[in-house]
Amino acid sequence: MKYTLTVFTTLIVGISVACAEPTPGIGLLIKAKGMPALRKKIQAEPWKGMFSRIQNEADKALVDWPKKRVEIAPYLDELLDLTVEFDAVTKDPVARKAGEAMGKFAQRQMCPTAFVYLMSGEKRYADVAFDILLHMGKVNRWGWFNWSGSAMPQIHAGMFFRNAAFTLDFIWEALTDKQRKQARDIIAEKAVEPYYRLTLHSPAMGLHHLRSKNQGNNVLSGAMIACLALGENYPDAKMWLHSYIQTFHWIVTHDIGWAGQGLESGMPGYWSVSMQNLYTATVCLNNVKGIDLRAHPGFAESVYYPLYHETTVPDVGIFTEPIDPDSVRPHRHYCLQANFSADRRCRRAVVV
Repeated sequence: MKYTLTVFTTLIVGISVACAEPTPGIGLLIKAKGMPALRKKIQAEPWKGMFSRIQNEADKALVDWPKKRVEIAPYLDELLDLTVEFDAVTKDPVARKAGEAMGKFAQRQMCPTAFVYLMSGEKRYADVAFDILLHMGKVNRWGWFNWSGSAMPQIHAGMFFRNAAFTLDFIWEALTDKQRKQARDIIAEKAVEPYYRLTLHSPAMGLHHLRSKNQGNNVLSGAMIACLALGENYPDAKMWLHSYIQTFHWIVTHDIGWAGQGLESGMPGYWSVSMQNLYTATVCLNNVKGIDLRAHPGFAESVYYPLYHETTVPDVGIFTEPIDPDSVRPHRHYCLQANFSADRRCRRAVVV
């Protein structure tokens, strides 16, 4: 009888612990059914080391955020933007310092803190992540700065958009219905609606901004992920998502990965950043809506760009030193031949 009671108690405790383990509320990056495998994965390297670094950022946020929040909060209404390093969004040095600190929490610590809650179930992590998101929402806009003479959402905006969406997804089970609505309202106001309006009503600049040789496809990817986080029942979300999917399909089909910001500087910077964000958005779209663009020919053809780069551009020391004629790596001697069909629908690259 004592043995039976012990086994029963163990089972109850085990079930209680299992039930206490959170699952994503939306399933952007990972679905609920994938959580057991993910928790098992982080017990072994290299995933264990990766999670340890995430845990360190989260633990740092638990200590630093309550202290810094007191210094940051009074100045958030004064900031034009969360990104302060490129434009003089405020002339007040104290407010500027507060903005820099807020931006770092939003970029580097909010999402890791939310992820640690998802993996551990410790609500204190969710509380801090949600509080950072609420304070982000007090800033006028996220990640806009001048580029080619026009203030537009740039690469930092894409980071803020994705982080906010993933944070909501990860801490979903720790939030009340009211808090979930608060988070979605912030994401809709700061991420989804502004970029929808920008690309919908300004086709010339909007489409130029989206091109792979600029930072816009980073923002588009983040905005679409943010829109997926709103859910179908959020006001206007279905309309916004339909527009985003059409634009996203356009960029994957017609303008994916053909250039960085100049052949000499696109690797491994803007090309790789662009491809990471586009493919991450593709995974989220498949997970949430079942629309699978992962096997789209655009992703396969995009690899031609690094081939062009690696076979034609000599090594240069951070682009400040003269080209060393002896620096040519063995594969530089290869000849890259690109054959284009007359209608340009078929592209074939052959390295000989």
